[in-house]
Parts: sequence; structure tokens; C-alpha cells
Amino acid sequence: MLWSDLRRLLVLVVLTIVAVPGVAMGLAVMNSDEPALQTAATWARDHGFSGVVDRLEMWRYDGEASKELSDELSLTKSLVTTSVAPLPEERPIEVPISTTTTFAPMPLEPVQDEPLEGEGQWLPIAAVEGRNVLWVTSTRPLKEYGSVRATFVQIDQTLLRFGLYNGDGTPGGRDWINGRRIGDAERSRLVAAFNGGFRFEHIEGGYFTEGREVRPLVIGEATLAIDTEGKIVIGEYGRDLTNDGTWVSLRQNLPLMVDERVNVVDRHSVRTWGADKGGSVVVFRSALCSLESGMLMYAAVGDVNISDFADILVSAGCSTAMQLDVNGTWPQFAVYLGFGTPDRAGVLVDTRMSNRDRYLNGTDKDFIAAFAE
Repeated sequence: MLWSDLRRLLVLVVLTIVAVPGVAMGLAVMNSDEPALQTAATWARDHGFSGVVDRLEMWRYDGEASKELSDELSLTKSLVTTSVAPLPEERPIEVPISTTTTFAPMPLEPVQDEPLEGEGQWLPIAAVEGRNVLWVTSTRPLKEYGSVRATFVQIDQTLLRFGLYNGDGTPGGRDWINGRRIGDAERSRLVAAFNGGFRFEHIEGGYFTEGREVRPLVIGEATLAIDTEGKIVIGEYGRDLTNDGTWVSLRQNLPLMVDERVNVVDRHSVRTWGADKGGSVVVFRSALCSLESGMLMYAAVGDVNISDFADILVSAGCSTAMQLDVNGTWPQFAVYLGFGTPDRAGVLVDTRMSNRDRYLNGTDKDFIAAFAE
């Protein structure tokens, strides 16, 4: 074989190696409801390129949050006029928080000199049996970094039951009772749903649900636990809870961020926070925490580093908090129109979220859904 022929053959081999994955990735992007970059990253991770994606994300998100003051909140504006389930005729008044009334939580104190309209004020967005169970608000929580916006959802789980659902990729498998989407039979009682945690290659923690330990549970890791009554508890595995038969589902995701109202991220190695190395990477992040009142709170904040994120959660009243998923539009909290019917439609609480019907149509990652009891 002549050198020119060998060179052409080598070029053809290289082009084939590059083109075949490129075509496959392109088809995945075209057939997905998720943003293109997010779908491409997921495809790459699923096909052995996780390290490459990690390095690209480190480069993309390196730096610090912008100090330019945002002139808008992240709360989805339609929530101001749209209720997703029947609410009491009278508007809730602001009184000290209680899990046994329909009254709104106390407002969050704005930190900026000139608060925007509604900043820190809780808006009821879902009710069960005439009693509010979800409230939402938005703030600009960092004085120095005015670009950072936060959306918070307080959750009274007294009249709710929760379930962990299993995505195609995390944890994988197709023989789950709670699979990649919310089933048709369950939809009429669906109130809300939100994202789970990291892909398994980014954590050391475990995953247990439906009587199966997909990954071994690790002592010292933050754990979202769902008991036999469908109630959520957040704690440190081995200290606050163990797999003693009390729990239907246990989902671990890194160590606790907040413990007894203290930011504890510095107690752990920098490797534990995923793409965030040394706190220099700012991304869109999500978390779930418990409040002293007994309520739960979901938070979506960005773009922010891990330490500032924990500080924000402490300021918002979190007693115990664990980080959930980060980056892109993986952080998502949806409430659903059409309560009491099988024909549901999602409403996202934050303008940075996308694919409102992700948990109705099916998803690659695990998620948690809330139903009226």
C-alpha cells in the first residue's frame, strides 16, 4: 500500500471515529425534550465521556457570581395569577408559620436596599382539602452578588405523601413500580414533583428503594428518606437514620450542607461537591431542607458556589439541608394544573427551569413526586 493510500485510510478511520458518535449524539439531541447542551452532555456521559464533560463544565462554570444587581426575580410570573389546586376563598394572611393552618409563612427579609415587588413574600400555589400545602417566593439573597436569584418552595407535607421515581439512567433499569414517569393511575392526585440528585459516578453515596439497594448506603452521607407513610425526613445516615425497615426509599447525595442551622460544607473534602472544586465554580443549584417548624423547603439558586449556597439556605431558615442536582435545567420544581383529573400539565416555579412535563413524559434521572393523600 502506497503512503498516500495509507494516509487516506487513516483519515477515513479518524473521520469515522468522530462522525459516528457525532451522529448518534445529534439524533439524541433531536429526539429529546431537554435543552441541546444538556442532552449532549447526558449522551456523552452515558457513552464513556464523563471525564471530558466534567472538564468542560469546570471550564464553563469557572469564576465567581456576577455582582451586577438583577432587576427581576426568578419566580415564574404566571404563578401570581394561576392556582394549581383549589384554594380557600380568602387570601391567607401573614402570621407565624404553622403546619396546621392555611396561613402563609413569615416573609423572607430582602437583603437588597430596594426590594422588588413581592420579593420574599410567600404566594400559595397548591392546596389539598382547602388547605394550602405549597408556597413559593423569590429573592436576591446575596448583598454582594446581586445577580444571584433564589426561588424557594415551602412544603407542608401533612396532607401529602411522597414517592421516589427512578430514571432511565439514574438509577437505571426498567422493572420499577415507580419508573421514569408518573403513571396514569396516579396523576389525578399529583400535586408537585422535583429533581433528585447526582449521577452515581459523581457521588459515593447509596440508593435504596422498592426493597432494593441499588448502591450501598454510606455512613455520614446526607440522605433523603421517605417512610411508609410517604413523609420525607432529611438527615445524616448512621446518625439520624439507618436502613432499619422504617424507610421505603433512601436517596443519598453528598454530605449535609447545613446541619443544626450551620453551614458545614467546609468540613468536607472539595471533591464531594461534584463539579465545584474549591468553591470556584458557580452554577444553578438545588437543595431540599427541613425547617424548625417541621416544614420542608426546596430551593433553586444560581448561579452560586457551594459555600454561598449553604449560607443562603441558613439565612432562609434551613435547619438541615442536602444538595440535590445542579447545572443546566436539571434543577426543577413543577406544580400541576388539572388537579383531580388524569389530564395534567406542569407549571414550573422558576424561569430558569424548562421541560415542564418532564416528570409526566419520562426522564433520565430520579425525581420525587408529591400526591394528595
